[in-house]
Amino acid sequence: MFSKWFPRNRNQELSSSSEKQLAKQKSSLNFSPLAYNWIKTGQFAIGPMPKSRTHWQQLETDNFNRRFSCCYPHEHIFAPIPSHWVSQEVSLPDHRAQEVLRADTLINALQKAKLMMFENSDPLYIHCFAGQERSVLIAIGLVCILDKKDLFDSLNYVRECHKNARPIYSQLDLLDQVLKDKSWYF
Repeated sequence: MFSKWFPRNRNQELSSSSEKQLAKQKSSLNFSPLAYNWIKTGQFAIGPMPKSRTHWQQLETDNFNRRFSCCYPHEHIFAPIPSHWVSQEVSLPDHRAQEVLRADTLINALQKAKLMMFENSDPLYIHCFAGQERSVLIAIGLVCILDKKDLFDSLNYVRECHKNARPIYSQLDLLDQVLKDKSWYF
C-alpha cells in the first residue's frame, strides 16, 4: 500500500546512487585531460600527478617520457608510472606540513630536476600531487637558475604560465636563501 510513496529498500536505493556517483567520478578521472602547463616550452612543464593510464598516454602523446616527482612515496596511489619512463623523485613537504623543508633537500631536488632537464632533449614533466605548491617551487627555482632571474620575476613568470601556482611563502623564503649561495649551481 505504501510502496507507491516509499521505496521498498531505501538503503538499496542509496547504495545504487552512491555506486553511480563513484562510477561517474571514476570515468571522469580516466577521461578528463591532465591539466599541466609548459613553463619552458619544449623543456619542462608542471602539473598534478597523473592519475590514470590515460593521463600517462596524454603525456606520451605530448612527447614526455621523463618525470620528476616532488611527492612522498605514499602519495603514489594512482596509475603506476610506465616502466619505460625515466623517473626521479625528491619528497618535498606541502601545506600539510609533513616536515619542515630543509635547504639540503631543496638543493637536492633542484639539482636532480636540472640534471634531468639536460640529460637529453626530451621534455621533463615535473609534478606534485595537485600541481600547485611543490612542483611550482621547483619550477620557480629552475627559472631563477636558467634565466638568471630574481625570485620575484621567476614567481611572476611561473604564475603567468601556470594559473594554479600557490607556492608556500616559507618555502619561497628558503628558496631565496638557497639561490643566494651559488656554490651548489653547476
